[in-house]
Amino acid sequence: MGKEVYLWLYLEKELVEITEEIKTVLNLKPFYSDYENVWEWCEAEERDGLYYNFSRTYNWETETGNYDYPVTMRFERENGIFHQHEIDEMASTISKFFNIKVHYGDVIYVKGDEFEFIVKKTYENF
Repeated sequence: MGKEVYLWLYLEKELVEITEEIKTVLNLKPFYSDYENVWEWCEAEERDGLYYNFSRTYNWETETGNYDYPVTMRFERENGIFHQHEIDEMASTISKFFNIKVHYGDVIYVKGDEFEFIVKKTYENF
């Protein structure tokens, strides 16, 4: 595997709430959140070099997350790699907690604010 892992899910819930719940079930450190004209995000860097960033587009008209767009979860390790069993455990835990599908794969930048999501594996642990 690699130093960077992408998981994503669709959930009609605010990003800060989702991140807070995932932080609890995966035992992650506290995060900070922010938003700009298109994106909202929550991110943190752990002491052991683990960095995570959860993001989704933001709807300025409703002042909520854009629920038609996936919540993208990016995990990175500064000096290490993720093994498949770690990815499976994270994705399965999140899927079971929210009772939804969680996808693992590649997120490829297209242009502007467009990304392509290529599913390698889907977790349905509910």
